[in-house]
Amino acid sequence: MTKSLQNIGDAVVKDLTPFISEHTLNTICETAMGISLRRMKSFQKHYRNAVHKMGELVVYRLFRQWLRYDWVFFLTSKGREQKKILKTLHEFTEKIIAERKMYHKNMNGQFSKNLGKGTEEIDANDTEVIASRKKRLAMLDLLILASQEGSLTDIDIREEVDTFMFEGHDTVATSICFTLSLLAEHKDIQDCVRKEVNIVMQENEGKLSIKSLQDLQYLERCIKESLRLYPSVWFISRVTSEDMQLSK
Repeated sequence: MTKSLQNIGDAVVKDLTPFISEHTLNTICETAMGISLRRMKSFQKHYRNAVHKMGELVVYRLFRQWLRYDWVFFLTSKGREQKKILKTLHEFTEKIIAERKMYHKNMNGQFSKNLGKGTEEIDANDTEVIASRKKRLAMLDLLILASQEGSLTDIDIREEVDTFMFEGHDTVATSICFTLSLLAEHKDIQDCVRKEVNIVMQENEGKLSIKSLQDLQYLERCIKESLRLYPSVWFISRVTSEDMQLSK
């Protein structure tokens, strides 16, 4: 993300959202899926655009009650547009899954051996520098192993990956944008955060680890306050399965 900002050339960046969204998508893919997208610029750009358009369609449909029925909605131009967007989203996740399956095949089942490791051996990795390659099994690795045992189908895996990819990068990007906006408005708070980060970085010779992140307590409180003021998902919807009697 830093390199992308440096390549802009302008002194002021008017919209940080696309840069942060690109970074969070890369992060969720590398941590949860075990796949790097850094060389797939156009590939991930199409996905992020599809996510944005899908969000607009959800809001569009939400406020038009006559479109709540699928058979009506898919007769409209918006319904046909949604089918195309879903095709893009599914192609992206299917490509991620296929690449990881191929990696498992080339490794000849080496990943499954990590499941037998003790917790002490796994937890020892938490002290390593964050920039180093992660040695734990990614979420997608566990899903693939479960499918090999017959516990999950390919559709089940895709649904799980869709959820993590869609929600995992978009909501985090939104939260980061709100946090940065609040820090920009409150210079005194920003100075305190910067001071804490500089101290922690100096104590750890400019490198971050899981342990050093836990020392950023003031920054953590700022992020939590930002989430309280501007939650990424600010409502919870429910569908009733039976009639409910309201109290008088």
